[in-house]
Order: sequence, then structure tokens, then C-alpha cells
Amino acid sequence: YWRRHLFVLVLFDERLEDILAVLREESRRKGRDLTFEQLFISAPGSELAKELVKAIVNRNIANGSNVDGVAEALRRRCGSFCSADDVVIFKAQEQVKRASEAGGQSETGRVLLNESQRLFQKVAGA
Repeated sequence: YWRRHLFVLVLFDERLEDILAVLREESRRKGRDLTFEQLFISAPGSELAKELVKAIVNRNIANGSNVDGVAEALRRRCGSFCSADDVVIFKAQEQVKRASEAGGQSETGRVLLNESQRLFQKVAGA
């Protein structure tokens, strides 16, 4: 129950309107239409909460933040909305972004892409 309150605080800290702006139109509409109660007790609300967490992490990564720090802070504050698998996926996405910046054909880029593949496979259970 208290994690829900912490999640609401995260939404305010991260500026909910800024987060909604990066979501798909359908998700933005849900974000504006759902009450906080519906966000926590309905299936569409639960799906939206996960999208919001992903948007927060992706936005922070795009702004140069370290995925480990952002994801771990979210897991501590609102763990039911950010699973351990989510954290691994965020790390894999960060590796892909770094590989793109390094150049996919460079040695560094290939190492980063291999690491991202390993992380994605870990989550997929491969």
C-alpha cells in the first residue's frame, strides 16, 4: 500500500506531464483519464504504471543518467512497478544505446551489443 504512495511521489518528482508526453497517444489518454485509484487497482492502470516506469527510466537514460542508479532507485521506492527483469531490460537497452554511440562495427560497439544480447536472453530465459 505504501509503495503506491511512493510511486505517486515518483510521478510528481519526475513531472507527470513530462512523462506522459513521451508515451503513445493511447497511453497519454489513459494517463489523463485514470484516477490514481484506477491506476493501482485496474488492469489498464497496472499496464500504464509499467509504461510510466519505463518512460521514466528511458528519459533519465536519454538525459545521461546511469540506468543502474535510476532503476535501483525505482525498485527501492516502488518495487511492485519495476521488477528485477525490468532492470535487466533497462540495462540491455542502455548497452544498445551505448553501442550505437560507439559505432556498431567498432570493437567497443560489438562488445556492448553482445552484452545487451546476453542480458535480453537472460530475461527471456534462453
